Amino acid sequence: MDAIQPTLADAETDNGIDTIIIETEDTEIVPSQEQTPITKDPNEPIFIKPAPSVQMTLFPTEQEQQETIRLAEQAELAAIPIVITAEDIDNALIARNGDLESKLRVFEYMGENARARETKDFLKSEFGNNQTDFVVTKDGADPKYMSWGRAQRWIADLIENGSFLTDLENTTLQQRAITKAAQEQAGDIPTGLATTKQLADCFRLSNNDNATLLYAKDEDGTLHISNRYLVVKPLEQDIEVLTAQLSELRNFDRRRKTLPVVKTL
Repeated sequence: MDAIQPTLADAETDNGIDTIIIETEDTEIVPSQEQTPITKDPNEPIFIKPAPSVQMTLFPTEQEQQETIRLAEQAELAAIPIVITAEDIDNALIARNGDLESKLRVFEYMGENARARETKDFLKSEFGNNQTDFVVTKDGADPKYMSWGRAQRWIADLIENGSFLTDLENTTLQQRAITKAAQEQAGDIPTGLATTKQLADCFRLSNNDNATLLYAKDEDGTLHISNRYLVVKPLEQDIEVLTAQLSELRNFDRRRKTLPVVKTL
């Protein structure tokens, strides 16, 4: 910045007071880039603009509170052990292997033999693929092992309270019953329980009286068979053919003898 060069002018007198007029050349004053304040008097106060205020709080925000609650709930749930519940057992028995035909066979069989002693063997074969126990599993929990006798009682309770079949499965079963009744009335199809391994396993014991196939015919000549605990009407009405079929099915592992047959009155 150019220095200001003062020049002396003529002195003037105003009311007895000499006044000296100093003339200066025109010079442009350019402020510095740093905006340094200029003051003539070192004792003149300098005003400094305060910094923006920062709001301080001792309490967490709503978002922080929600996150704290969420983490606490997760920790609480993680501390609770996962176990197999009664509802888990219900669902496992109801769903089983997803085979509708198998489930309907169990439902129909249990309808007449829910408390029969041999039913657990039927369930073991039909529902359990001949496994020793019915096993219920759940992620994170120890598996639960149920005997087939207990599974039988559990299924019986589900059927009794109407929980074993879903609404869709009930509708399917009813439609089949209507169709079957119409066919029977028209004489289109024979009736009775089909000869299956499940039926043959009801005569599972090999060397005592419990393995005996009992049979009888009613007044119209319809054949019925029994293992001393349950009585069924077989689809195959020829006792000799039926006996051969059951013996072959129950002796698939070649460890059992031919099924003995006794006619009853």
